[in-house]
Amino acid sequence: MEEALIPKKTKKEYMRDYMKVYKQKKYSENPDPIKKENRSRYLAKKNDLNEEDVKKYGIYLYSVVKATELLKDLVKNKPEFIPDVFRKAYEI
Repeated sequence: MEEALIPKKTKKEYMRDYMKVYKQKKYSENPDPIKKENRSRYLAKKNDLNEEDVKKYGIYLYSVVKATELLKDLVKNKPEFIPDVFRKAYEI
C-alpha cells in the first residue's frame, strides 16, 4: 500500500498560517484595541486622511471626522452660526 504523500508547506504558507492563528488568538484575548484601529483605518481611507492624521488623532479620529462633517454641513446651510459655535466650543 502506498503512503499518501503530504506536501510540505513552503515558508510563505507556514508564516501565513502562523500569523492567522496568532491574530485570531490576539483578537480573542482583547478585541477592543483592534476594533478601534480598524475603525480608524476605515475612516482614514473613507475621508482621504494620511498616516500622520491617523497617528495624530489616534482613537479620537472618529470624533474629529464627525465634527468636521458637522461643521461642513453647518457652513453649507447656516454659515452665520459658525462664530457662535466656536465661541461655545472655547467656553467648554
